[in-house]
Amino acid sequence: MSSWKRVSAAFLLALLVAATLVTGSVAAAGDLDSTFGGDGKVTTRFKGGPKTIGGVAVQPDGKIVVVGGVNPFLTSASVDAKFALARYNADGTLDTSFGGDGKVTTNLTRSVDLAQAVAI
Repeated sequence: MSSWKRVSAAFLLALLVAATLVTGSVAAAGDLDSTFGGDGKVTTRFKGGPKTIGGVAVQPDGKIVVVGGVNPFLTSASVDAKFALARYNADGTLDTSFGGDGKVTTNLTRSVDLAQAVAI
């Protein structure tokens, strides 16, 4: 399995754990919580190449913040490697009050930008 697929799998697992903590729902052991994203999982697309997740945190109001990067493994100056954030409501929908569509990507430097953790 490629590294970006492992990171994607880790992100999904972290998001599912965060959703369980936020919603207070407890599905049977090993079952996905269907109150999160309709089927217990959420996939969010960002434009660009490979994506990575650096951290997940739950805000006091129950919203879930996920940080990482788009194209984080590419170091060429011509590659647009961006810092990426997404914020979800407790039910797994993107919080459209954050960045207009729930997602934000930003070039912070002329190098590779990647969030490796998040704290609320």
